[in-house]
Order: sequence, then C-alpha cells, then structure tokens
Amino acid sequence: MKSISTLFQFKTLNTKITIIFLMLILVIQATGYFTTRYNIEKNARLAATEQLSVGEHIFNNLLAQNSKNLTQAAKILATDYGFREAVSSKDTETIVSALENYRGRIGATIALFHDASGQYVTGTANEDRQDADKSIALLIKNAEGQGSAAGIVVMDNVPYQLVILPVKAPLLVGWVTMGFAVDDELANSVHSLSALDVTFLIKTADGKLIPVATTLDKSDATHLSQISQDALNNGLTSTEIKLSKTLYSTRYVKLSEQGIGNENIVIALQRSLNEALAPYKTLQFNLLFIAILGSLIFIAVGIYIAQRITKPLDAFAKIAEKYGHGDYSTPAKIKGKDELARLGIALNNMRDAIASREKKITKLAYQDELTGLPNRAALTEIAAKHTKHMSSEMRGITVILLDVDRFKEINTVLGKIDADEVLKIVAERIKAACYKSTDVVARYSGDKFAILLPKVTADIALSTAERILKSLELPAIVHEHSVDLAARMGVATYPNHANTIEALFGSAELAMYEAKRLQTSAVIYSNKLDVSKEQSLSFSTEIKEALEQNQFKFYVQPKLNLRTNKIVAVEALIRWLNPQQELLSPDKFIPQAEKAGHIAKISLWMLINAAIHYAKWQSYGINISIAVNLSARDLMDVDLPDKIAKILSDRQIPPKAIALEITESSIMEDPEQARITVARLSNMGLKISIDDFGTGYSSFAYLKNLQVDELKIDKSFIINMTLDSEDIKIVRSTIDLAHNMGLSVVAEGIETEAALDLLKELNCDFGQGYLIGRPMPVEKFNDWLIDWEAKDA
Repeated sequence: MKSISTLFQFKTLNTKITIIFLMLILVIQATGYFTTRYNIEKNARLAATEQLSVGEHIFNNLLAQNSKNLTQAAKILATDYGFREAVSSKDTETIVSALENYRGRIGATIALFHDASGQYVTGTANEDRQDADKSIALLIKNAEGQGSAAGIVVMDNVPYQLVILPVKAPLLVGWVTMGFAVDDELANSVHSLSALDVTFLIKTADGKLIPVATTLDKSDATHLSQISQDALNNGLTSTEIKLSKTLYSTRYVKLSEQGIGNENIVIALQRSLNEALAPYKTLQFNLLFIAILGSLIFIAVGIYIAQRITKPLDAFAKIAEKYGHGDYSTPAKIKGKDELARLGIALNNMRDAIASREKKITKLAYQDELTGLPNRAALTEIAAKHTKHMSSEMRGITVILLDVDRFKEINTVLGKIDADEVLKIVAERIKAACYKSTDVVARYSGDKFAILLPKVTADIALSTAERILKSLELPAIVHEHSVDLAARMGVATYPNHANTIEALFGSAELAMYEAKRLQTSAVIYSNKLDVSKEQSLSFSTEIKEALEQNQFKFYVQPKLNLRTNKIVAVEALIRWLNPQQELLSPDKFIPQAEKAGHIAKISLWMLINAAIHYAKWQSYGINISIAVNLSARDLMDVDLPDKIAKILSDRQIPPKAIALEITESSIMEDPEQARITVARLSNMGLKISIDDFGTGYSSFAYLKNLQVDELKIDKSFIINMTLDSEDIKIVRSTIDLAHNMGLSVVAEGIETEAALDLLKELNCDFGQGYLIGRPMPVEKFNDWLIDWEAKDA
C-alpha cells in the first residue's frame, strides 16, 4: 500500500500548490455549508413548534366561540314562550320546529330536547344516540348543579360539541341541547386560521384510532391514525411523521385535557416541515453556489500564486519555441532587473532582429510592387489561414474578383507608365471602399484585383461591390488626362461555391466573366456558370404576364419598436409565384424588371396592395403602417406623387398609412430630381425612409437637404455587429448623428438576441430581421401579430 507521502507527490509545484488550496477551501466551505444547513433546519423546526402552539390556541378559541354561540341560542330557545308552551302541552311537532328554527339560525348541526328526567323526547338529528345517551345524561347531571353544561359527545362515530341548558316554566320542564359537529368544516376553519393541517381522531370500541375529520388526503389521514396510535401509546405528545413524502411536525391535543371531557377524541395538529424549509431552499442553494464559487476562486488564486512562485523560465522556453516556428507576435515579459530580466531582453532583441529580416523577405515575396497591395500568393495564403480557423458559426469567406474595363485600351492610349498610375488610383479607391480591418484588397493579376471578405455571405458582399463601383464613378486624372473608370466583378463564397481556395478564385473568375458578358456590375457564382454555353433567359414577357395574371404575392415583414416591444409597422415585400410554381425572391426578377421597364408597374401594384391591406387592417382595429420600396426610376417619375395621392383617396386612408423606402443609390442617380420628388411626397404627409443606409455614398450633409424622416441601417453592419467592433462604431455613430438630425433609426438584419440587446443599448428606435419575424404572406400576418402580442403580454 502506498504511503500518504507517496500519494501527495506531484510532478510540478504548480499542481502541488493548487491541490493544497483546493483541499483547504473544500474543507472550509463544506464545514460552513453543513453547519448553516443544520441551523436552518433547527430553526425551521422551532418555528414549526411555535406555529403548532399558536394553532392549538386558535383551536381552543374556536371551540370557545362555538360554545358561546350554542349557549346563546339555547338560552333564547329555553326562554321562548311558544317553545315552553309546546313543551308543557307535549306538542312534539312544535318542539321539533322550534329546535330546527334555532339550530338553523346559528348553523348548528343538531338540536335535542330531553324531558326533566333526562329522557330523550325529540330532536333534529337522525344519528345513532345509543352510545351517546350516557354522556348526555352526565352533561345533564352537571347542568343540574351548574345551570348549564358543555362537552364533546360521540354519536354514530361523529364527535359533537354540545351545550345543555334547562327549560323552566317556571319549574324545570326539560333540557335543550345544541351542538356543532366536529367535522371537516371545523378542521378547515382551523386550517384557514393557522395554516396547519388538522385531523380529528376518535378511539373505537376495540381501541383503534380512526380519522373522522381532516384537512389531509384520506390515505394520509388513515396512515396518520395508525402512526398516532403507537405514538400515543408511548406517551408522546409531539413527534415528526412522514406522510406521502412530506415530513410533518405533529402535536396531539386530547380534548379531555382542554376541560371539555372526552378521552376518546384526539386532535392532531400538523405543520409541514417541507413547507417550513421551503423559504430556506434558496438560501441553501445560494450558500452552495457561494461555496462552489469560493472554491473556484481559491483554485484560480492558487494557480495564480503557483505561477508567481514558480520560475518564469518555462515561459521563456515556450516563447523561444514560438520564435522557432516563426511566430514573433509575443514578446517576452520582463519584470525587475535580475538575470531573468536580462535573458528576457536578449530574447526580445533576437525576436526583433529575426522578425525584421523575415518581414523584408516576405514583402518581396507577397507584396505587389506597383500598388503596395498583397499579391495573389499573399492573398492565397491569407485565405488559406481563414479557412483553417473558420468555425461552424462563421458565414464563410467571400471573394470579389474585379476586372478594370477597357484597360487594354487605356494602356494603348496612355502608355504603360500612365496606365500604371490608373491602376494605383483604382487600388486606392478599392481600399477606401473596403473600410473593415478584416477586408483584404489584393492585386490579382494585370488589371484584376481581388477583395477577400471573411465572415461575409455573397449577398452581403454585393453591398461592398456597390461601394466599389460608386468609388470608380469619378474619372481618374493622370497627367491632365481624364480617364473614365468602370469594372466588372464576380463574387464567390467558400465553401458554398468551392471546396478549395484555388477553386474559389476560379469560381469568382467565372462569375466575373459572366458579369462582363452580361454587361452588369457584379454576378454571384452559380453552378450554371460551369456549363460551356451559358443560357440567357429573358423575363420581360413573363413579368408582364405575371402582372396581368396576378402571379405576384404580397409579403410583409414586421418592424419592432425597440423601446415598447410593440409591432408598429411592416415592410411590404414581393414574391413571384411563376407558372412553374417556383416562389422567386425579388433579386431574381427585379433587376430584369428594371431593365425591361416594368419596375414602375410593379411599384404601383405594391402601393395599391399596401393601401388595400391597410384599409382591411383598419377594419380589424390594427393600426400598423406599411412601408413600400421605391426604385430610382420611380423617383424620376414626376407624376408619382399624384398617383400615390389618388391611391390614398380611393381607399380613404391617411398619408401616415404608407411609408416610402428609397435607397441611397436611387437618390444619387439624379440627386436634384430625387430631392424634388421626395419633398413633394413628404409635404403630402408620407413618411420617407432611407433604405440600406451605409452601402452607398450619400452623406449626412446631403441628407439634411432632403425631407426624410428615417434611416434604415443596412443589414451588413448589423449581422456581424456583435463580433466586429468596427461595425458597432459605425452603427453607434449613425444612430447618434441621425438622432441629432431629428431622424429615427431602423436596424435591419437582426438575427440574434445579442444584436437586439446591443441595439437597445445604442438607443436604436426600431428593428427588423429574422429574430423578430421573417417575411410572410400578408394573409398570415394577423395570426402572427396575435401570437406576438400574446407572447409579449
């Protein structure tokens, strides 16, 4: 057998100190916890004993009150002239009527009449009095000497509290007896006054106790009578009894000891110790929690002290090992001026020298000499690192591959030197548009650039692509030459569109060439692009038919007031259920509708349906406005305000019923015309909201000249806000500036409780996203709203 010293041999001093600290705190905490628990249980039992004493006092008072009521009623009856006449004339029917009348007045259970000799004459009870006649005779005898008598008498296995008074006319002509049954009603009265459980037990002829009235379940009462018989036989007046997993503190009260004389009746008063201890359960849990927390704190303190005591050589060795693997991010921590400090200084000097040399080598291998951007090799390595450390919660890695339009022509006309200057300008503008610290801009090859966006989906990457396009709208000035800039972009995401980094760049390149072929700004990769002969489908005729055949579906997404947690508005959305029964989202057909010139008709369809559904909701008592998105072409329509005014008039709904959402990009296409149209709509009383704010290039300086009421922060800033401090800064500053301008703020893309709570902290006014409610057919909104309000109630 191993000795104790052998068992407590540890490999490291850290472990030894930690174990000693842990054992010490466990002993202290366990001692404190169990001592406190013992005292809590002891105090709970003392409190239960006091409650039983109070309950006994209440029971005695209740019996006394009953006795008083019975005595008053019996006195009145005994002195009633009509009753005495009936007694004298032996009119049994009248006697019974009088007894029943006075019994009913005080709610007594029985009323009896005995003649002057004590013989039973008549009464209101049908119980078997055979066993009670002797006890009643004894009470009558006591009443002869005292003028009245009271006691407990058992009739037909039911105890009764009786009061007996004489009837004189003027000589004694009989005895009136009034009584209450000692039953469940009395037990419940004691229970309601004392919060104790009460059981009345009587001893049968064979000496067994049986329950005759109780506040317990019948099975528990039967079990109690069996246990109580043994306890009383052993001379116990109080004990603890377990009934149906509940522990009771029990006190026995014999009625003979209360001066009302029947040794066959025992009252068991009980207080549940489970209930008495219940208020202390939280305290015990808190004590246990404190004990565990204290143990954890002591463990942490032990580990800290152990680390402070042990020599720091191990830390230096680990740092040197990191340096050997090329990781120079962690310098050696230096404290004091001893030999160990000098060793740390030497390690840091070595780290700086090696890192500086490797940085120069890396720059030559991974940096584009012309633009100063990472080159394709560097981008590939960065992307590989992201994929290696990508967790399941991340949204993937998106690459935007950009090709500068007409660069060969620019190179031919301006020459290589000036063309290189154009590439530098393009590089700077792309970098300015990609403002996140995690965004990586690289020169892919020749006139191609790549943008790596970690934790971003392809759809969200389109907003970055849009910013890049906006940044290229201004011509590049090179040696007095004005060069118009344009680009085509392809977007692909790992692992959705490729399972390797090289395949990811290949997919993005395919998408980029598709954008060039379609003469569109950006294309997201799809499997169809791998087919050698891409198919080009025109939606113009189908969209026209969809409008004529009512194939479009009106959807809504709720908007939440973040202060009141009430749904105050919805955004109107459109879906297309085409003849193939495919439900298409707007991004699948709205761009084609804009190209085909159908967007104005679709906008008008949305506005009319919004008015129809608002009017219908009004009839249900639902006051929720509906926001409708407008396109750039809608803002260019000088008749748009008149069209909307007619829709409001036809449906007899107020301007506040409809809100209009316009994007930054739609405003910037023709700022002056947009300003005029927005002013007219605002003067009509319509609420104007800037949608997807932050993805375009409008500024607060320009917005202050527009009559707008609200900003909607684009979901690209909200989705990763809890993980990206830069997004938080952008959202906070946008909210503050908007509020200073008197604008309300809506956050789009709320998908997590953490994002919702953070937005509330930032004083955002309204929220919208999948966490609150997904887009739904308008027909389902009423039921959804009822469920939401019920959940919020």
